Amino acid sequence: MVGYNPELERQLTKTDHAIAGAFSGSVSRALFQPLDVLKIRFQLQVEPVSRKDKTSKYTGIPQAVQKIIKEEGWKALWKGHVPAQALSILYGIVQIYRSLLHGTSTIVRQEGFLALYKGLAPTLFGVVPQMGLQFGFYTLFTGIWKNTFGQKDPAFAGPLESLVCGSGSGVVTKCLIYPLDVTKKRLQVQGFEKARTSFGETRRYHGMVHCLFKVFKEEGLRGIYKGLYPSLLKAAAVSGCHMCVYDQICRLIVWSRKL
Repeated sequence: MVGYNPELERQLTKTDHAIAGAFSGSVSRALFQPLDVLKIRFQLQVEPVSRKDKTSKYTGIPQAVQKIIKEEGWKALWKGHVPAQALSILYGIVQIYRSLLHGTSTIVRQEGFLALYKGLAPTLFGVVPQMGLQFGFYTLFTGIWKNTFGQKDPAFAGPLESLVCGSGSGVVTKCLIYPLDVTKKRLQVQGFEKARTSFGETRRYHGMVHCLFKVFKEEGLRGIYKGLYPSLLKAAAVSGCHMCVYDQICRLIVWSRKL
């Protein structure tokens, strides 16, 4: 539940919440998918994300956007969007295979069913606290907002309040759990080394802990936070948009019943 409010709870059903959540999630994902693509490209790059390193394929957000569009077309910025709407499937599967179904069947045939669950441990360690932290910080920030600026409508958060508090909760949460996201992507992409020859160097990891320590040892603190900048932009934009659209859809549903 986004920004739990007892008065709002009495006016909305579970179906109402589901509709608002699905709509706000879809809108947010569609608008800001390119930031997710950029984040993953940076996360998977062993070489530094720096203009000083001549071996790096991607050196920054503007350069990466230009290079992706030049090499793959503008649609590449939305690669993985359809499966991402379902459950944020790794971009590499969509890039390398003809379709989601083809990719799934190929992975199972070549590497076994368990290969579909690469990166499961960091995902579980990351998703559960992420949801709790994000909603917790959102409630905290909206409480601070109301105490600071007052509250005209006790049942609903205003658009600006939802946008600012949602963005803040997304940024803080992302900073706390980000290394687990890098670890997940590195583990998920293993097995595609031959298909990624033009991407740069590759590494082999033996699990979440080994991956985390190896990345930190070889690439330093910046390594486990690669792609943080576009990720923070995405976290702020997606969380703010999601919370804002969600609260306003809930408001619209309640108002429509009063007409």
